[in-house]
Amino acid sequence: MGPGRPRLAFAAGLTSRRRKPVQRAAGVALLLLLAACAPNVVGYYRPEMPGATTLRGGCGVKVDDALRIDVAGVQILLQYLDAAGQRRAGLYAHVQVPAHRRFAFDSELFLLREEAAGRALAVRGVQVLRDDAQTTLTAPYDAGDVGIDDPGRANKRWYHLTVYTDEISVPAFTLQLPAVTVDGVRSVLPPVQFRRTTALGIGPLNC
Repeated sequence: MGPGRPRLAFAAGLTSRRRKPVQRAAGVALLLLLAACAPNVVGYYRPEMPGATTLRGGCGVKVDDALRIDVAGVQILLQYLDAAGQRRAGLYAHVQVPAHRRFAFDSELFLLREEAAGRALAVRGVQVLRDDAQTTLTAPYDAGDVGIDDPGRANKRWYHLTVYTDEISVPAFTLQLPAVTVDGVRSVLPPVQFRRTTALGIGPLNC
């Protein structure tokens, strides 16, 4: 009995030492699973407008769901996003105004229309987030003498604009933006066409 105890103690110690590599392996496997990629189908609206540039981006599967509109140096980055979590469905825009430029929308009238039937789609509200305390799009936005302390802003000021809608599920719709004025020069923009499409790709499972 006496000689057997050391062997049992040794066996128990060996089991304990083996458990740690197993635990480490399980942890590595979990990390690999979280970082793993899998085939994924993404539905989205692809925007197009004459003279504008469609941009590609997104998390996981890359999709061309954003549009860059250039008007006399001012850039309007625009995309339609479906409702997800706390986010409401709508058109999300990021307006970048270069230094010493003055920009404004002529109105807050955004016209959405289903392409096939021609019926109007409802707009449920417009939200403006500006750094000059203005809450309306028609108030001129004066970039002034922009500093370059933030490299990401690169001599531009910006604000955010959201046009809230109902969840849109039609195959295609058009958006007529309000006319814009840059340094006193008024421009009427062509309609933006949004067409529902899908993308298949490989993306992270936790993206």
